[in-house]
Amino acid sequence: MRSVTTHRAVALALTLGLASGQLTASAAVGDALVDRIIGQPTGTTRTPNINGINASGLNNPAATAFDAAGNLYVSDLINRRVLGYISPFTTDMVADLVIGQPDFNSNTLNNGGVSASSLAGPLGMTVSPAGDLWVADNDNHRVLEYDRPFETDTVADFVIGQPNFVTNAGVEEHPDAGSLYNPHSVAVDASGNVWVADAGNNRVLEYDRPLETLDRIADRVLGQPTFFDYGTDQEVVDAISFLIPTSVALDSRGNLWVADHLDNRVLEFDDPLRFDAVADRVLGQPNFASRAINYTGSVDAAGLLQPRTVALDANDNVYVADVSNSRVLLYVSPLATNDRIADRVFGQPDFNSGLPNNGGQTAQTMYTPAGVAVDAAGNVAVADFNNSRVLLLGTPTPLVTSAQVKVAKATRKPKLVVRGLGMVSGSAVVEVNGAPLAATKYKEVAADGTAHALVALDADFDARVPRGVRVRITVFDPQTGSRSAPIPFTR
Repeated sequence: MRSVTTHRAVALALTLGLASGQLTASAAVGDALVDRIIGQPTGTTRTPNINGINASGLNNPAATAFDAAGNLYVSDLINRRVLGYISPFTTDMVADLVIGQPDFNSNTLNNGGVSASSLAGPLGMTVSPAGDLWVADNDNHRVLEYDRPFETDTVADFVIGQPNFVTNAGVEEHPDAGSLYNPHSVAVDASGNVWVADAGNNRVLEYDRPLETLDRIADRVLGQPTFFDYGTDQEVVDAISFLIPTSVALDSRGNLWVADHLDNRVLEFDDPLRFDAVADRVLGQPNFASRAINYTGSVDAAGLLQPRTVALDANDNVYVADVSNSRVLLYVSPLATNDRIADRVFGQPDFNSGLPNNGGQTAQTMYTPAGVAVDAAGNVAVADFNNSRVLLLGTPTPLVTSAQVKVAKATRKPKLVVRGLGMVSGSAVVEVNGAPLAATKYKEVAADGTAHALVALDADFDARVPRGVRVRITVFDPQTGSRSAPIPFTR
């Protein structure tokens, strides 16, 4: 057996070894505080299945995923199931749907045998633009697809990595384009192409529109020279290899992001369907040749320690579940800024802390957060693995969706109207190229105190926003320290 098996065992041990409640005082939208908790009755409890196996408890949740309607899926790993919650930010934290078990009170591995209705190790998930749920069923060495589960049923409709729904053989040391070994994550692009983090084979596989073609054979491989290789980068760390890739995600431009778990980094590949399988950017390391733990020598905003999941919001802000530092990091628009330093931290009091439940467990601490997902409105769900709960944060960062110049009827002076989400009334300001405009008015204020539109005025408006010149529009909230991703705008 080659030394790769040691690294496989380490990654899987981390995954496996490591009730519902609403906080009495809900945090403000736009801050870094948790608003709701799924799986525990309070912020200080962490007992798995605290009131028994039911629709309210969790046992080591490993991942989260949102659909377009804001419904949430949670992979409840040790209970061998995926739970679905209808609009948990506005309803309750009791599951409405169960996948992988016949009911909410069961948690048997491959209940009833290996089939389209069972699960053995549900890890990373995604919801496609069409609303279909994809689940990496790690211990069954397969990825399952369910056609719109909230609308249809909880029986899988398609499988990748196995020839059928009743086999679950893992192909170790002899991979090919049709097999998987301990897949950890899955992503789907706008065209229906599927990407799988095949962690046990140290590679990422891409399948061209498999639901359309009904083809289970991968078309591209990243991280290995061929489909028949599985070795690690133990000797050489570079821009073309992985050491246990545990998460894949796609941004709005088709760029691929990979959490390279044991290399302590996140890699970004510029649209690999058009270009190549060589990473173009790295988070968590100073260069492609480094894999150091918290590479500066201490916990800070630059390094990572075994990142488990990467996710993106609508403005291509990047969230990383930095699992072994017990925190989630936010990088505001790193491709636009070319900045590899995190801008915000969740789960720790500052960037220099990394202890599990630092200072004692509360609603705001984390203990090996394994998964993170962001919905269309910018709300965040964190799978707080060893606390057996999911943390819900309401729009931690403002999202700008549009900007336009209008002329005020009374004064005939131009004004900038910015629309978006998570903009806190009374404090947020509109910035042009990083500098605030003189005055901001708030429109369409919601019940939670956020504005859906900001109107910015300035005596030097024509000079600040000249015609035909491209500028960058951002929204900054000094109350919370949060800033939106920059939006290019030309008047």
